[in-house]
Amino acid sequence: MEQTSTAIFSRVERVLNEFPQAKRAAAIATWSAVGALAAALGPSFGGIIIDTLDWRWAFYINLPVGAFAFVTAGRLLHESRADEPGPQPDLAGVPMLAAGVGALALGIVQSDEWGWTDPRTVGAFVGAAAILPLFILRCSTHPSPTLDLTLFREHNFRLANVATLAFAVSFSAMFFGLVQFLVYVWGYSILEAGLTIWPGPLTASVVAVLGGRFVDRVGYRVILPLGSAFFVTGSLWLMAFAEVSPNLWGVWVPSALLSGIGVGLAMPSLSSAAVRSLPPNRYAVGSAVNQTIRTIGSVFGVALAIALLGQLTPAAVLDAFDRVWLLMVAGALTAGIVSLFLRQPVPVVLAISDDAPSSLAVARRGEV
Repeated sequence: MEQTSTAIFSRVERVLNEFPQAKRAAAIATWSAVGALAAALGPSFGGIIIDTLDWRWAFYINLPVGAFAFVTAGRLLHESRADEPGPQPDLAGVPMLAAGVGALALGIVQSDEWGWTDPRTVGAFVGAAAILPLFILRCSTHPSPTLDLTLFREHNFRLANVATLAFAVSFSAMFFGLVQFLVYVWGYSILEAGLTIWPGPLTASVVAVLGGRFVDRVGYRVILPLGSAFFVTGSLWLMAFAEVSPNLWGVWVPSALLSGIGVGLAMPSLSSAAVRSLPPNRYAVGSAVNQTIRTIGSVFGVALAIALLGQLTPAAVLDAFDRVWLLMVAGALTAGIVSLFLRQPVPVVLAISDDAPSSLAVARRGEV
């Protein structure tokens, strides 16, 4: 996977290598803020497209955007290649992982409609239980595995990815649940729902930049639990005050601001914590694994939210969404607790040698 991941995520490696270690968290936060801003604009822009044109244009719009990115990247970015290409990556592992995760998500999503004991549901779970261990076994024995398990020997990488998985479940459940709530409970149109979503992601994009400047000073064990606490508070706000009648300023905006602060503090810091302690030549593959785990968490977050909502009825609609808000609380709380055990890397420092004043010795201090 290293060669494939380096090609896909070389931008991460380039960003990290272009900045000294003390500023890498801020660089990642700024980079993540751009994504958060896109998340703020995406639902609103998508709602306008669907409302004025057709839902198919939500996919057609990718063509000119992709073409612009292709041309611009070719002109502005410099190609980077590995000096010593390794063995052919394990392409068979990719469909194995997709099949295992897909089978598990299918069983969760269809559990309400099929029933937990239905042969199709049981078959999906059995398939996932058979495929995923085989995938792990293949990764542990293949010379160039899809998922490099040796990365998980590093303490921070291991814990940061557990926290990333948990927070991604909460984050995707939030986006899915909020849109469903606006449309099916408050009766908003697709356009209105898209325009209403933006305060949270926009807040996250601003906070991500500010949070990145402080993570190197106060550490992951402060920023990540703090971000999780804000996200949990925003979710609990919905549980406590959301009713069938719309209340934009009393319920929605406070919850969106609290959750946005949480996302802005947590998600960029999780990405930074996952790769910060890795050697530079492992940044790309480490980031690729982290992004893959985040995507898997997003899949499960949506799947669990669908299962928890079930067949919505007017009498029990608030109870159904309370289960989604509780899922958001559980995921963010798990991420915050796990992050308490991260170690904060101490930046690389330059020290003048006593016996050779003109020479510089790079001393890397340990982790605290």
